[in-house]
Amino acid sequence: MKQILLFLFVGLLFITVKCQTSQTDCKIKITEPKDMDSVKWQPIVRGNITGNFKEVWVIVHPMANGLQNRWVQPKVSFKNDTTWQVQIYIAEQGSQYIGEHFEIKAFVDPQVTLSDGKVLNEWPKAKCSSDIIEVIRKGK
Repeated sequence: MKQILLFLFVGLLFITVKCQTSQTDCKIKITEPKDMDSVKWQPIVRGNITGNFKEVWVIVHPMANGLQNRWVQPKVSFKNDTTWQVQIYIAEQGSQYIGEHFEIKAFVDPQVTLSDGKVLNEWPKAKCSSDIIEVIRKGK
């Protein structure tokens, strides 16, 4: 009887671990721009992804004056199964943002519905996400 209970316990433990692993079976990385790069108003963000996914979104967060808002960018397009890119907006056009710092982060299968231009108060929960990269807005 003890052997059966032990077998069932080990089996349940394996199933629990396997389910938790499969939920986060993805990796995403922003490859361009690099952390601390100076970027124009509408840079192209590129990256790669592995694992199963439905959609990828990039979100921009201005770091000035403790702003909490995060702006959802246009939906990512894919060059192939693992490489993606999107043209994003670093604030609005104009010289008032030159020298300002912004965070960029990519999200795989967010738990909330996202759309281009949506404003969030925090980073969304998602299947997985990239590391944050910080960029500095430059002029034309």
